[in-house]
Amino acid sequence: MLTKENDVIAVAGSHGKTTTTAMLVHIFLQAKHDINFILGADIKGLGKNAQSGSNPAFVIEADEYDYMFLGLSPLISVITNIEYDHPDFFTTPEIYTQAFVDFANKTRPEGKLLVCADDDGIHELLNKADLLPREILSYGFSPDSDYQIINYAAFPGGQSFELSVAGDTNVGPFEISMPGQFNVLNASATLAAAHLYGLDLMDQNEALLSFPPAQAAALTSSMKTKTGLSLMTTGITPANWSKPSRARANSTPIT
Repeated sequence: MLTKENDVIAVAGSHGKTTTTAMLVHIFLQAKHDINFILGADIKGLGKNAQSGSNPAFVIEADEYDYMFLGLSPLISVITNIEYDHPDFFTTPEIYTQAFVDFANKTRPEGKLLVCADDDGIHELLNKADLLPREILSYGFSPDSDYQIINYAAFPGGQSFELSVAGDTNVGPFEISMPGQFNVLNASATLAAAHLYGLDLMDQNEALLSFPPAQAAALTSSMKTKTGLSLMTTGITPANWSKPSRARANSTPIT
């Protein structure tokens, strides 16, 4: 497996995974981290959808179709949402959700699972009896979120918000040049994943704001390819929402 020696940050979900992956790549590159990455659409300005870098971080868009994401063993697994899709392959909603349970279980024992607290499909996943114990953290508008979106505002040309980290540290404001609260969720997932890997949240507003809206639109409308992952493999707090430790604004990289 090409990712065996890397710190894999895998972004999965029914919606938003391409944009979130691209945002995460953008933030790492803006922070001068020469990361590895691969996703299903070219990143505007880079003109490519993959890169081999010198940094151990490997950011991957994790596609559920054909169980492709089960070939990964992420250090950080991100699930943006779960809404039944691909009925040609997943014949029932239960089979589809189980695929994400299996993906979550591929997270390394010392790793972290980052999920959206606002999503009903995520709540269903977290209540599955066969979900293995991992450190689970969440993001979203829900007060239960470890990275809670607060002080949200929309304005012509964009949106702004802050993050309350573990309920005791407010960070921001952050701005994005894109409409739609779903993009605020994508941005929050991006910031949380970067923070869990050790990036300082307080340094990320400029990078996030420089992520171009045209790029998000292009990513949303692009046809997804599965070549990358083929190469890799050639709220109510749910019952299983255990949190051994809460997020901290000054967290250090996972080791």
